[in-house]
This record gives sequence, structure tokens and C-alpha cells, in this order.
Amino acid sequence: MQEIQSCLLCGSDETTQLRIASTKELIGLYKKIVGNEIEQEIPAGEELVLHTCNNCDLRFFTPTITGSERFYESLQEIDWYYLEEKTEYSIASKYIKGCDKVLEIGSGKGSFSKIISTNHYTGLEVSENAIQMAKNEGVNITKETIETHAQNNVELYDIVCSFQVLEHVANASNFLSYATQCIKPGGLLILSVPSADSFVSMGINNVLNLPPHHVTWWTDKALSNIEKFFNLELVSIHHEPLQDIHKQWYSQIISISALCNILRYKPHPVIDRRFGFLVISKLSKYISLFIRNGLRDERILPNGHSVISIYKKS
Repeated sequence: MQEIQSCLLCGSDETTQLRIASTKELIGLYKKIVGNEIEQEIPAGEELVLHTCNNCDLRFFTPTITGSERFYESLQEIDWYYLEEKTEYSIASKYIKGCDKVLEIGSGKGSFSKIISTNHYTGLEVSENAIQMAKNEGVNITKETIETHAQNNVELYDIVCSFQVLEHVANASNFLSYATQCIKPGGLLILSVPSADSFVSMGINNVLNLPPHHVTWWTDKALSNIEKFFNLELVSIHHEPLQDIHKQWYSQIISISALCNILRYKPHPVIDRRFGFLVISKLSKYISLFIRNGLRDERILPNGHSVISIYKKS
């Protein structure tokens, strides 16, 4: 009998299993990126299950495992993990005035603070490495969670924003509740997450879109439904166009899909480490080089990696 799993956003028990893999396979994928220490992060011998909530459309994984600070320190050694410029930064900055008090949750090394006009910026971060990088660049970041910060900063900020953080959080409902608590009436909540409506969710063996890195996947419908559960009104949803850094990745996903159809190969969802898929993946890398070179005209570009949603507090 299927075990009932409550949604991490709305708490509904009306959920459906979408995909199943094993945590042993998950460990094998992560070892290529962060080494053998990943075995301390992921419980071996369990099923990794992706669920969808039939009430709010959130996609979430069980077991609900999140990465430790050591896990994220390993990822920070990847040169592209913290990007200085992001499309969501540009979109969010248009909503911020010079007099606004801004709180960024999960600020990393504080790159966003450099492109906004206000001098009233507070960044929250739990990674010591990220805080030190911010300090080296003259950005003051506080080591504090939103749960702790909200206790003494009720309705203090005009803008609360969080970029590429919500998908890492085990309790999305608590995170959003505390974030909303910090916003003044009429203020804005700005969220950016990987879009589950884009090519990102089609990736097989896309390890960084899996636990303990990503715990949840967010569709437009799930983002829209956030306003139903908190004192918020959805203002807008923006999809970034496909970015240059992701064109190779997108092209490879198209190539894999085409090869699987031609060869009548049915890949395992989420994780496939069989020899047949390994061969298809290798071939797709070469094919994707040609497809990538055709992605030059904006008229043929799909939605990109990230979606940005803006809410107004009542």
C-alpha cells in the first residue's frame, strides 16, 4: 500500500507518486561531484520518490533530506555555483526603490546587494564560506536563519527576496510564513526558483535538481497557489529566456529525447545509470554541439532555467 505523504507547502495528503529511484543510485551520481563524503548525507537503501500535490501542484521528494554546510562548501568549489549576474537579479531590482529596506534570505556572498540602489540591505546566510567571501568583497552578511530573524523583525522590510533558495528548504510552508512575517503591509516578496515547467525537470541524472540539493520542484501553478496559504497577492510571474550558460544543457536534453525515441529506449525517470543510457548520453553530447549553435535567435529560444514570482503583502 502506498504510504501517504503530506505536501511540504499546503499540508494536503492528496499526493501522488510520480517517479521512483534508489538512494544508492543517487549516492553514485553525487560521488562524481562531491566525493565519498556524500554517503554521510544520504540514507542508503531507501527509495527516492518524487511526489506531486494534487491540491497545490508542488513537486517534492521523500525522504526529505537537505544538505549540510559541508555539502554546500563542496559545491562552492565549482566556479559557476555562485554567479555574479543573474536574470532574476535584474528583474527583482526593478521593484526596489532607493529608500526601500531589503532583506535577502540565503544571500550567498551578497552579489545581489551590488546591483540595487538602496543602502538599506540585510543579507541572511548560514554558510561560513559564503559569509567570508561576502566580507572579502565589503558586503556585510548575517549568519542567521529566517526563522530566527523573523522573531525580532516583524513587518520591518519593504522587500524580502530569496533567489534559488526555496527549492532547498525542507519545510517550504514555514519558510514562506516567516518571510511574509518580515514584510511590511503593502511590501513585496520576490522568489526565484528553477522552473519545473521548463526543460530543467526533463533532465535525467540531473543530480543538482535532486536531494539533498533540491528538495522541491516548483511549477507556475504551485507558485501561483502560494497566495492562497499566506497573506499575499500574486503580482506577476516572469520566466527568464534560455541563458547562454544553459544552451548546451538544453541541447543535450533534446538530443537525448530524440535518440531515445529513435532507438525505442525507455529511460528510467530521474536516474538512469544503465549502459544503454550511458551510450545515449555520450552520443547526445556530440549532437548537442550542433543544436546549440542553432540557438542564436531569441524567437526560437524556450523558457530558461529560472522563474521569478512577485507577491504583495495585504
